[in-house]
Amino acid sequence: MRTPPSSSSACQSSPPSPSPPPPWPPPSRSSPPSSAPSPTAARINHRFITGHPSNDLTLAGVLVHIFDALEEASEPWRPCHTGWCRNLQNFLSASLINKHLPTLFNGHSGMGVVVSPLHAPIICAFTADGGTQ
Repeated sequence: MRTPPSSSSACQSSPPSPSPPPPWPPPSRSSPPSSAPSPTAARINHRFITGHPSNDLTLAGVLVHIFDALEEASEPWRPCHTGWCRNLQNFLSASLINKHLPTLFNGHSGMGVVVSPLHAPIICAFTADGGTQ
């Protein structure tokens, strides 16, 4: 009759652990080519970064209209003159934003247009939604 092996002889060494993965290659010394913003985007970025309280819209920041379903569907940069919203208003709402005041009006689509400060007469201004419709 055989006797069972003692506990010390029953322990066998575990298999060797796998080798660690090879190290990652060093990062490339050259950075990927970056595309510079267009001159228009650069001017808008500059107005956003340097915007500050001013009566001059070109110094105050960036004027942005967020689509709110009160504009022409085919030309969303124009106030609505047809359909259900005809005669509701003859203007577009806009937010003046800069790095110190980055909050936009939350429109329906999340999309909008930057409005030229040189071609946007300011009719009225509110610190929040003025409820003008």
